[in-house]
Amino acid sequence: MSPFHDGLDLATFCGDRIVAAHAGTVLAAGRKYDEHLGWLGDIAPYLERLEAKHLWSTLPIVVVIDDGNGYRSIYAHFSKVEVRRGDVVEAGDFLGYEGMTGRA
Repeated sequence: MSPFHDGLDLATFCGDRIVAAHAGTVLAAGRKYDEHLGWLGDIAPYLERLEAKHLWSTLPIVVVIDDGNGYRSIYAHFSKVEVRRGDVVEAGDFLGYEGMTGRA
């Protein structure tokens, strides 16, 4: 079975300013975002492995935004995030700077 990626990758340059595509609430901002991605089943073993093996730094820096209508947008590979969990953003609001974290 090959890895599955159902996202849309947009070409940018490191340092580019990343803005929100829609309004919503920031659910995650950083490397600890997995619980907000819609996993099926228990992800505790996965999270425990990341913690035990000190693998958090291998993950991309991510922002997850919930629009309140059943959709979430995930922005990945930031070099620096300027929003925090719980922030409410509008379309076009600045989220942070593009980078090469994780498997970029």
